[in-house]
Amino acid sequence: MPLLKTEPFPDFSKTLSKNRWADFMEILCLTNTDKEISLNDIISHYTQEDMTEALDGDELHSERLLALQSKFLETFKYLKSRQNLLAEFYPFEAVDDDTIRMSNIDENKLVYIYFLFSSNTMYFIDKTIPPLFTTSFEQISLLFMKTIYPNFRNELFGTASQSGDYFHGGTLLDKLTKLSQCLNTDLNKKVIADPHNKAAGGDKGLDIVSFYYLDTEHQEASFIPLCMGQCSCSYDDWNDKQFSIEYNKWSSRFSDLTAFHRYMFVPFPLRGLNGYWAKEEHDKIQTITIDRFRFISMLKRNSISVESILSDDLKLKLISYLGELNVCVN
Repeated sequence: MPLLKTEPFPDFSKTLSKNRWADFMEILCLTNTDKEISLNDIISHYTQEDMTEALDGDELHSERLLALQSKFLETFKYLKSRQNLLAEFYPFEAVDDDTIRMSNIDENKLVYIYFLFSSNTMYFIDKTIPPLFTTSFEQISLLFMKTIYPNFRNELFGTASQSGDYFHGGTLLDKLTKLSQCLNTDLNKKVIADPHNKAAGGDKGLDIVSFYYLDTEHQEASFIPLCMGQCSCSYDDWNDKQFSIEYNKWSSRFSDLTAFHRYMFVPFPLRGLNGYWAKEEHDKIQTITIDRFRFISMLKRNSISVESILSDDLKLKLISYLGELNVCVN
């Protein structure tokens, strides 16, 4: 069974379409036998016909293909921008303005492959694989919170928590009760009485919580420094997920809760060609957002090591998946 499928195509009408298409073209490059993707390749794949022959057709048909050509040439600009901005972490290289190819894959570039796969789990044919990426992405996001807040207590609250983690297991009410104790506050009575909170699992849209105790033992008071984080591996739902960690939602669940920093972690880029936030996404960002570029930026600055992101098990799985695509890792 092949590892990846190359359909459905990204939708040009959706936001971040250029970044979605850039990811898709990188996946095509991985799956192609020659480990290259050219303008003619992508248009032939999209239209199921050869570009040269299509341009010799009727005028309206040729105009449609020329419009497609313009859109895809813009996407190649995004790929080239990624190469320029991400440097040694980018696993592809521009041959010219309308062709990219795989470069030699080392550990740095393997990190990029991880974020690429995490952003596009719908292309895995084996549906037991995506949970590996969604779960490990929450754990890697926690690692970055520990880097940003080394003196805070940083915990997984969401479904990626494992046996031994403080918030692992029990009902949602159990987890909320533990959180109230960590924050030196009390749960509101409506939360305690709500039967939905007595079901096993659930996280109310909270994946990561970070907090810092300011008081000495036996003098613990509420309103301590606090951060809440949410993770999304989906281009489609990251924006809505920001609102699951709104202050009004969480302050209504506790008697005392300070205003807190909100973090959104996504494995895909939210950037334009210049490396700044894409114009269409800028106004949607309501949180401190850590996207693919910011993850890699922290690696480039040596704030965190590649080895700490790619556990031995995760690294071996990535190498195995790439091996199925006939891609070797140095």
